[in-house]
Amino acid sequence: MAYDRFIAICKPLHYSTIMNHRLCIIFVFISWAVGILHSISHLVFTVDLPFCGPNEIDSFFCDLPLVIKLACMDTYEMEIMTLTNSGLISLSCFFALIISYTIILITVRRRLLVVIQHFYTNCHITVVILFFGP
Repeated sequence: MAYDRFIAICKPLHYSTIMNHRLCIIFVFISWAVGILHSISHLVFTVDLPFCGPNEIDSFFCDLPLVIKLACMDTYEMEIMTLTNSGLISLSCFFALIISYTIILITVRRRLLVVIQHFYTNCHITVVILFFGP
């Protein structure tokens, strides 16, 4: 979505040629692939854990850290790996958004400065014509 907004704001006349059907399918495939790989990595973390004792989680949402805490072993390293995995994916998405929106804001600021400059030039001409015209 950040790339889509970037193209729509920074290159509006080229939007339909850049954001074509093929590129949209590639973006959907990449997002699905990252989501599936992330889920498989969580599955790999939990499939070999020895579970014993209570098998109920006091939460509506069955999140991986809660499932890991049910294991009958020291899960500190497993929790750190899970946190690192989720953190890296979240941070990469966050930085991609920050970079994209920074570029968008810089582009909008440049265009706004040009528009303001043209406005003052036209305003000055209008004032001169209204002052000296009559």
